[in-house]
Amino acid sequence: MKRSSVRLADRLGMTIGFSLDDLEASADAARPYMVQDDTRLPVPRLPFRAVAVGAITASVDDLANWMLLHLGKGEFNGERLLPAALIDALHTPRVHYQPAAAEFGDAHYGLGLRCQSYRGDRIVFHGGGLPGWGALMTLLPDFGIGVTVLTNRSPNEGVAGPLTWRVIDRLRGREQIDWSARSRKLRDEAAVQTQVWKDEQEKDQHPNTQPAHDLSAYAGGYEHPAYGVMSIKEQDGALHWSWRGMSAAIAHRHYESFELPEGLHPPLPYRLAITFLTDREGNIVSLSTPLEPSVKDIVFGRVAAGASTDAA
Repeated sequence: MKRSSVRLADRLGMTIGFSLDDLEASADAARPYMVQDDTRLPVPRLPFRAVAVGAITASVDDLANWMLLHLGKGEFNGERLLPAALIDALHTPRVHYQPAAAEFGDAHYGLGLRCQSYRGDRIVFHGGGLPGWGALMTLLPDFGIGVTVLTNRSPNEGVAGPLTWRVIDRLRGREQIDWSARSRKLRDEAAVQTQVWKDEQEKDQHPNTQPAHDLSAYAGGYEHPAYGVMSIKEQDGALHWSWRGMSAAIAHRHYESFELPEGLHPPLPYRLAITFLTDREGNIVSLSTPLEPSVKDIVFGRVAAGASTDAA
């Protein structure tokens, strides 16, 4: 994938990267931020690597050339790089995932692109991003229009979408919609719901409880065959959690449950709960955590430590 991506990017004059190291090595890399309750915060550095066609770093100039390739049905600067039939296939709706709402038609997924309509115009689009960065690329293939919005903040939904629709409406000569006002309204409604959720969490919390074990007893590795290993360490009188390059101190909530801080960036759920489970002898044997909200908690079994890890 990487070699083929580079070959196509070279033909398009694109300078792309496949890691944070590549991005940070560039002369004018964006500095990422996250925003929480209108406060700008630093972003945790997650050691991502490109997966499939995701997590590739590029500039606005690079993405302009990428859009020209799509709008040209596979041609760029007078040279055919991809078959027109392939571009049509990428832009073809295939799997329905969301009904129509207001100015938008029913949403479908194509081959790596989302397909929808906006105020009657066919659009092909996709967003992306990492903690501190956001991107939204939108094409109107029938009108030769392409718009990409890049931000160095997250979340960026209240910026990229409204700006994209405003630009498209202006280029199409249509009356403007106050997307900024709509975005603010949605943000305010979300803030109210978040506070309701926080209040419910506080109600469910049992005060004046203590962990059943010394903190050192929780330290160790906990493994799941699909999700890998979560590590818990005791440091400076507190427990510290790490998983897939992310780490944070965890606070005691009640009984055998701890939780991550509010400020930790997605993709993890807000204030992720971690509950330790014991056997009948009181030994800690696993931890469970709601990584997937629509299913039961994911259980990580404790990894054997010390002499018991010796195969002999």
